[in-house]
Amino acid sequence: MSRHAVVIGASVAGLLAARVLSRHFDAVTVVEKDVCGDEIAARKGVPQGNHIHLLWSGGMQVIEQLFPGVADDLLAAGGTLFDNGSDMRWYHHGVWKLRHRSGLRIHSQSRPLLEHCLRRRLLEQRNVRLLEGHSLHELLADAGARRVTGVIVRGAGQDGEEIRLDAELVVDARGRSGVTIRHL
Repeated sequence: MSRHAVVIGASVAGLLAARVLSRHFDAVTVVEKDVCGDEIAARKGVPQGNHIHLLWSGGMQVIEQLFPGVADDLLAAGGTLFDNGSDMRWYHHGVWKLRHRSGLRIHSQSRPLLEHCLRRRLLEQRNVRLLEGHSLHELLADAGARRVTGVIVRGAGQDGEEIRLDAELVVDARGRSGVTIRHL
């Protein structure tokens, strides 16, 4: 039997978790309630989905280790890169702070652009698949309910199909909406 991990949610956290897991499991399935599509667009189920997202240099270094070249992808698609000290103005305690070259590089892009680039890179991994338009319906557990053994997900709509996904590990990356404990 192959080792399988399931990630619930294709947010930035879910995509990064899936990439890490793809190094340790034979198969990784990312389950997402929204249909992501190929275009760069905000997802219906994402609060603050149209806000600008900033990645400090340390965060981008970690993401680049997981997805080499993604910083260039973001810039090519319209993201920006700026120095925190010289390219921004800070007003603090009633005065404008002096500009200076800080060396702290910040990547700025929309959340839809960031997710799009990460998702595209993640799906280049042969052992990762994205199951769009499906939500967590039920957690599966062993006989003593001591260990999660998988999930049942359901497609959108009244007659949405149910799919059983057996897994050695389940990660809930749905954010505030992810109250997995309710399913036990």
